[in-house]
Amino acid sequence: MPALPPDEHRCTAKSKQSQQRCKKWRQDEHELTGITVCEMHGGKSPQVRNAGNIRREEARAQKILDKRGYSRVEDPVEALADLAGEVVAAKDFFRERIETLRYEHRAGEQLRAEVALYERALDRCLKVLSEITRLGIAERRQRINEAQALMILTILQNTLNSPDLGLTAKQKAIAGTVLQAELVAAGEIE
Repeated sequence: MPALPPDEHRCTAKSKQSQQRCKKWRQDEHELTGITVCEMHGGKSPQVRNAGNIRREEARAQKILDKRGYSRVEDPVEALADLAGEVVAAKDFFRERIETLRYEHRAGEQLRAEVALYERALDRCLKVLSEITRLGIAERRQRINEAQALMILTILQNTLNSPDLGLTAKQKAIAGTVLQAELVAAGEIE
């Protein structure tokens, strides 16, 4: 019996009867096509070839982005907030450029170009900030922060109430009051 192909070139389909992985080479044994199944499991069908092409191009694009130092967006909310900051900074920059050109009494093409850039920056600000507002990101973040603070408070209160610490009822009450005051002062809860 021939040896199994290496896992990276083996068909990913499973047998319906034995639930074991197929032992055949997947369709891309000689070229990296992104296809993960053998011919018997549909490796030559148009939809599988299309999905394979998409996977291959996504992997290629990810390699290029990795080489350039870009990483995947782990926190889209944070990325959107960063984008909003950049858009607002660009808008402010173009406004300052217009003011500088006016102060220098320059007119003509350069001023018109700066005004056009400023207007585009205003439009982008409106779009990004409207999207942040529409998604209710600030409210969601506030609810998450409050939930996290309450969870921390509960954990700390449970710890203080633990019989292992041997605190008196008066010490527990004082510690609970101090904890809550510290969380309010830190802006974690209201």
